[in-house]
Amino acid sequence: MAVPWKELVELVTSMKENGYALDSCCRRRALYKEAAQVFDEMKAAGFEPDKVTFNSLLDVYGEAQRHDDAIEVIVEMERVVCPPSVVTYTTLFNSLISSYVKDGMLEEAVERKQEMELKRIKPDEVTYTTLISGLDGAG
Repeated sequence: MAVPWKELVELVTSMKENGYALDSCCRRRALYKEAAQVFDEMKAAGFEPDKVTFNSLLDVYGEAQRHDDAIEVIVEMERVVCPPSVVTYTTLFNSLISSYVKDGMLEEAVERKQEMELKRIKPDEVTYTTLISGLDGAG
């Protein structure tokens, strides 16, 4: 089923006109290019991304298995002095872990969990469930 692009653009335009930040509107179909475009347009229009906006973009990139793009979001957050929160890091790591599991990159997934712990970010149910499912599927 094709994405109703005209309706999507109208909806995003309405969101911007009403001052709403990017949400997970593009996550459902992993429309990461469209999400990035909306994000860039928001910045160009003078909207300052906040943690919710960044976290939404991270979620989209994770769903789309865009590992490097997700890492770039964290770098941008640090650059614009919007330090990632525990929620941001949990979102990022869980998205990366899920993405690595989907790609069969189990060693990298386990490394991300270890990196979480080194950063003193407590893995949650999603972290463990995703890893267990991936390791179970590999065995």
